[in-house]
Parts: sequence; C-alpha cells; structure tokens
Amino acid sequence: MDTMEKEVKTMKTSEVVGVYNVLKSLKISKLKKEDQFAVIRAARALKPVATAFDDFIKDAQERLRPAGFDAVDEKRGRFEQLTAAEKEEVTAAVHSYNKDVNDCVQTEADREVEVGDFTRVSDDVIAGLVAGNEGLDIETVMILQDVIGG
Repeated sequence: MDTMEKEVKTMKTSEVVGVYNVLKSLKISKLKKEDQFAVIRAARALKPVATAFDDFIKDAQERLRPAGFDAVDEKRGRFEQLTAAEKEEVTAAVHSYNKDVNDCVQTEADREVEVGDFTRVSDDVIAGLVAGNEGLDIETVMILQDVIGG
C-alpha cells in the first residue's frame, strides 16, 4: 500500500477549499484501489469545511445585500445604456456591496481549521495523480503534496 499514517493538520479555510476543489475534480482511475480510497477519504475530510465556507459566502451575500439592490441589478443588466452618472452610481453601489461581502468572507477564509481523519498519501500517489490529470500546474501539485502528501 502506498499510503502513510493519519495526521491532523491545521490549515486556513481558504486552503482547505482550494484543495477540496482540486481533489473533487481529479481523475483517480490510474491509481491503485487503496490509493483511490485514500484520495477519496482526503476529499471527504475536507468537504465539510468547503461546504460550510460556501454556505457562509451565500449567507454573507444575502445578509449584506443592501435594501433596494434589485434596482442596481436591473441597471447593471442594461449598463451600456446608462448615463455616465448612472454608471458611476451603479459601479459605486456594486463596489461597496462586494467590498462588504469580501471583508466579511476574508475573515472566515483566514480562519484556521483542523482537518484530519484521512491517510496521507505517498509521493508515488501524487505522481499518479499528476500522470492521470493533464494540465495540473506545479503550484497545484505542490499544494496537493503539502496537504494530502506524506
């Protein structure tokens, strides 16, 4: 078996979300069965944090949405037909809303969370993931190695 020992790790929420999103899109069919299972377990260990973060973003977007923002959305739909003053007003309203959401979400994204309950995988498994998934950039591979690698 190419897997290693279990280990609890502390990571930023944003890192967990990024790794989970990569893991759920990877093809694992070229790996041995036990290594496929290890990758699936790693994804399952990260999924609750990623799902909770997605829910947090949706909640922040809903709750921070200013009263009357539907009118801004309507104007955005016909942005090119607006006067310069209207464009400026819409742009400012959207920017303010996005800033509020981003400020709120950033605090949660930077929060340290414990992830664990999965078996770390060997460099051979990481190499198998790279071989089976064209287009993985080196940064993504390094992140995978840091998070799920042994």
